[in-house]
Amino acid sequence: ASVDVKKRFFKKNIYCYKKGNIHSNNVSEYIKSLELRGAGEIFLTSVDNEGLQAGFDIDLIKDIASSINIPLIAHGGCRSFNDIKSAFKAGASAVSCGSKFIYSGPHNAVLINYISEEEYNILNFNKDSQ
Repeated sequence: ASVDVKKRFFKKNIYCYKKGNIHSNNVSEYIKSLELRGAGEIFLTSVDNEGLQAGFDIDLIKDIASSINIPLIAHGGCRSFNDIKSAFKAGASAVSCGSKFIYSGPHNAVLINYISEEEYNILNFNKDSQ
């Protein structure tokens, strides 16, 4: 299930683009209900961070990851490989970070990028190091 979370008056809410309004005020409870209804994974987007490359909403990831028993895909805000590592440490099962691999250079020109060996080593997917 895909869930968009947007802050409104300092509180995180489920946002519905189709209707353009707040769908639910309790993010954890809403996502838990999706799991109970059979969702196999959650694609969690921080609307406020999406496209800004300002880092993932780590607190949101921690909160949701600790309340569900299905995979969580973090989305919205990735700027660096350290952001990716932080999302995994916060409990994400996977991350979506398209901008990191599409935009490049000082002007954020469109350029498809691939991870270098040095960048891969930053991620250090060895579970013993987490």
